[in-house]
Amino acid sequence: MISDNRERRKIEQLGAVLETNSLADKQDEFQTRINQVTANHYKILDSSYEVKHEFKSDVGSERLLELTELVTQQIRQFVETIEIYDSLNHSAQEEIIEKSWLVVKVLHIIYEFIPTENCLMLANNTTYIAAKGDYSELDYTTKFFENLINLAASFHCMQLDNRPLALLSACLFKIRKMRKKLTKYTWKCLQSISEMNDDDSIDLRYWPNLLVRISQLLVTVTNMR
Repeated sequence: MISDNRERRKIEQLGAVLETNSLADKQDEFQTRINQVTANHYKILDSSYEVKHEFKSDVGSERLLELTELVTQQIRQFVETIEIYDSLNHSAQEEIIEKSWLVVKVLHIIYEFIPTENCLMLANNTTYIAAKGDYSELDYTTKFFENLINLAASFHCMQLDNRPLALLSACLFKIRKMRKKLTKYTWKCLQSISEMNDDDSIDLRYWPNLLVRISQLLVTVTNMR
């Protein structure tokens, strides 16, 4: 009984903290920014990923380089829509691309998860299907994709639509100059829509659950470098 009461009080305290810090009722305040980022994301990233890339080489390493260049070009176009980008010098602009393109690309890869087949949609209509057998016996590349499968399954539970995907992509850009002010506002936009269900009901548990998965995403990408 004492243990149950203690657990209940912890839950009540957590609920009070989440409610105090909630931005669910401020979505109208952020709507302009939300719409802007979502529109730019759809125009630049969503649309460009639908274009089938014709490889110039049959060599695996050269194909990988081609894909990397294609992805960084797309990410660059999206970053250029952020207000602060034009005020940065060339070195700072390149730093954003270098430090951010991989995590944004991984986010989009896991977004293309097909739960019924437990697979990921990759470039040029290719797929990666989850491996069978002992994980410890898999090679490095297969382990990497298995980690992405697990991460994708975790994100799939959150049912992200285009708006949070776009905002999260923007939040992942690493901008040192004025980073706090700009990034904090975009994170607030993401939080405000994350706490609201499609039926306009409020779900305060969604946001902390999403933050846990974002942390897992960042750790996964860090381990890749």
